[in-house]
Amino acid sequence: MINPIRTHRDLLEEKARLKSLLVIQKNQLRQDWMGIEEALEPATKFVGSLGMFTSTKSTNPLLKLGLDLGIDVLLRRTLFKNTGLLTRLGAPILVRNLATNLFDKKGAGLWKGIQSLLKGKNGKVPDTTR
Repeated sequence: MINPIRTHRDLLEEKARLKSLLVIQKNQLRQDWMGIEEALEPATKFVGSLGMFTSTKSTNPLLKLGLDLGIDVLLRRTLFKNTGLLTRLGAPILVRNLATNLFDKKGAGLWKGIQSLLKGKNGKVPDTTR
């Protein structure tokens, strides 16, 4: 406020000035927030991808059971047969969670799940056929 308010007109002018200042500050705040979201986007994508390895949210119990048994047999008894205890116990769990999450994405299947991991900023999968 530059001048003291003495009349009703001064009050209305000050009110209009404050409203325009509020609009400018809201826009600045919105731009700052979008900048923060853009800066944190890689971290949020990483945490989301990491969540696919650590949790299983399958809505189809038969799919989950089949993947659990198949991955258990394939990995523990063949690929990780001669590895250390931690690898033999931990790696199948991580792979099983990843596979369950990829297959369970609303029936999209493995390929769609892999594509969702590879999507860029524009939401399109990079073309690797060139």
